[in-house]
Amino acid sequence: MKSKAILVALLSLLCVVAAFGQAREGGQGRGQGGGRGRGEQAQPPAMDKVTPEIPGVVKAGTKIEVIKFGLGGTDAGMGLSDGSVLVTSRGSLIKVDPDGNSTTLVENTEQAAGLAIDPKGRVIAAQYSKKVSVLYPKESEEVLTDSFDGRPYIRPNDLVADKKGGIYFTDCYQIGATPSPNDLPQSVYYIVPTSHKVIRVASDVRRPNGITLSADDKTLYINDWDGAYLLTYDVQPDG
Repeated sequence: MKSKAILVALLSLLCVVAAFGQAREGGQGRGQGGGRGRGEQAQPPAMDKVTPEIPGVVKAGTKIEVIKFGLGGTDAGMGLSDGSVLVTSRGSLIKVDPDGNSTTLVENTEQAAGLAIDPKGRVIAAQYSKKVSVLYPKESEEVLTDSFDGRPYIRPNDLVADKKGGIYFTDCYQIGATPSPNDLPQSVYYIVPTSHKVIRVASDVRRPNGITLSADDKTLYINDWDGAYLLTYDVQPDG
């Protein structure tokens, strides 16, 4: 891959906090009252926030709306075409519909940190338990990879699926971790869709974290959380 560095401003994750209400527990989604204590109802935080413009994604001034309140330890949020949201909460995979109703799809995600949906509709997870796996639907669970060159991964963090069914994922240390001499270098990998072969596509990122693809699958974007910038890579035919 060919890389190009782009300086970017620090973006607030207001929409994530607003959508999943991590700050407090015990409430419910829109139109639902969650009891707390002797009939006391937990209330979602007041929201009067709007988004800035993100060209091609959202118009400036769009109101941020709480769709579910009361989940804890939320991560890996991703939107679906029907308006639902997938999110991990307290180690489980949760689906929240547009009305705020939630359904537990998977009880134990084995520390899923990032989610993606492949062309087959399967939910794929990057897991802190040192692997990348198919989580859902049931009966399709499968470990796609748990090592590279005979060594376990550090801590798969985030991932994205391309239109061919290949999976890009980042592998990095958590904050404050002490590296071991036997650890793999922090890197970005690609799981080839036809063979499940894993190739390292980038090892020049100091701390690869978030990852996504452009709509045409021609550009890979990687967040290096060791600095306030993104890296972009031109996707090659082999991934």
